[in-house]
Amino acid sequence: MNNKENIVREAASQRRHYRLSAPLRVSLDGQEYTIHNWSIGGIAIHDYDGTAALFDELDAQVSVAFGDYKINFNTRIRVSRYDADKREIAAAFFSLNEKHQELLKYFSDSLIQGEMASINDTIKRIDIPVTPVSEKPDLLPNHSISLRRRSVKTLAISGAYLLLGIFLTYYTISTVYTNIFKLRVDTATITGPNIVLKAPASGVIDKIYVNIGDPVSSNDPLFYIRNEDTLEEIEMAKIEIRNTQIDLKEKKQHLESQQKELRSYRKFGIHKLQIAEARTTELQEMLHLAQKRQKRIARLHDDGSVSEEDLEKVTEQLLGLRAELEVATAEQKIADWAIKETYNGYYYTDEILIGKVDELQTAIMAAQERVALKEERLNILESRQERLFVNAPVDGKILSHDLNIHQIIEKGEPLLLIEQHDGKRGVEAFISAQEMENVTVNQPATVIINRKVSPLNARVTSIERTRSVDDDMLGFVRVMLTFSKNVAQETIAALPSGFPVTVVFSKGTFFRQTSTANEKQEGS
Repeated sequence: MNNKENIVREAASQRRHYRLSAPLRVSLDGQEYTIHNWSIGGIAIHDYDGTAALFDELDAQVSVAFGDYKINFNTRIRVSRYDADKREIAAAFFSLNEKHQELLKYFSDSLIQGEMASINDTIKRIDIPVTPVSEKPDLLPNHSISLRRRSVKTLAISGAYLLLGIFLTYYTISTVYTNIFKLRVDTATITGPNIVLKAPASGVIDKIYVNIGDPVSSNDPLFYIRNEDTLEEIEMAKIEIRNTQIDLKEKKQHLESQQKELRSYRKFGIHKLQIAEARTTELQEMLHLAQKRQKRIARLHDDGSVSEEDLEKVTEQLLGLRAELEVATAEQKIADWAIKETYNGYYYTDEILIGKVDELQTAIMAAQERVALKEERLNILESRQERLFVNAPVDGKILSHDLNIHQIIEKGEPLLLIEQHDGKRGVEAFISAQEMENVTVNQPATVIINRKVSPLNARVTSIERTRSVDDDMLGFVRVMLTFSKNVAQETIAALPSGFPVTVVFSKGTFFRQTSTANEKQEGS
């Protein structure tokens, strides 16, 4: 009786995406879960300790351990299945943006195709070739094979081992060559022309004008931050300006009153001066006549026609007129001086010089300066308030933001990410301080994206040491590269920012010069 194996053919999977067992960490309500059952469409969580119910929408932080780095992003999931007895839930992603979908798809495809594998709860690239093994059972038992067929089989196996040996020899030589003469960085990423907008001041999000995925033009409003301290300072500055303006107005009114009094005293002084001038003129004429009379009486007194008493009377009148003339002349000078002092802001009354014009004018100038300074301060505060209206710096598209109405933010906090249109993409790679001696500025390099895209030429543009707070990043060097001119822009334009790639540098001066010469030849 022949023993036949039963072959059961299962129905094709009805799932939209492949289920993966590579570790994926998800944080829900502060609790971190390690997921070994996930896909691009969603996740399944075992030993769930939360309180979520069916169809609940939860905020989740997804973390993928890739090489020596962790790739984190925030999203939202919707519970599609809940088993309270087994403490299991299944949830679907429903707010993944284009960048995060591309990242999950990249890891999923690489894991399925064998380009990556899970090693110690970390996803790493696999550079060792894998020989596919047939899953179909061998229907011919070994004891039924003839000697001739066994010889053919032996030759085939020998040939296969020979080819495998050749391949392993080539791979070993290639690996040794790569390790000795090449520097390979597997944790590089694509850097897009993305702009991170940070909060210009602390406050509360009052208005949001855009959503994720919206196209924006330069100077388009994105959101408004309400800062109570700035608003209060603006109101207080306006009150101070009004108070200073009132004080300035009072001083101007007082000055106008003083000037009005001065004009009145000036008119009064002019009349007094005219009277004094008339009195002086009159006394001068009277004195002149008295002098003539005194001379005539003196001649008559010498002839004996007039008595001594009459001469003394005339002389006494002459002296009296002279005294009155001196007083009148002094009063005329005082009247003239008083008129001139009115132009200096003073008036003379009751033998006292009075006036506050100079003092008021100085106070008015000081008040005007205070008003100008307070208005300048108000302009600064209002310009600060205008900066709270955050506008788009360039034309582009909103990639992500975590903004909510009434959300409290701090100054300098990253709020929004914009992908700039028509911007150049580059590559960011981190190497150790020891490896930095093999990399120089303007050194050519090769960027490997995946097996579907041919390696791309690039060039080092900058090298700088990092100062990260993460202990794992201390002492590492950040290398920035730009793609060569001969690289098709449509090839790199489709790569999202943060897309993982591999960068290969040539070690040694000879190999770097050779790579540079080859690149120049290809460019020409």
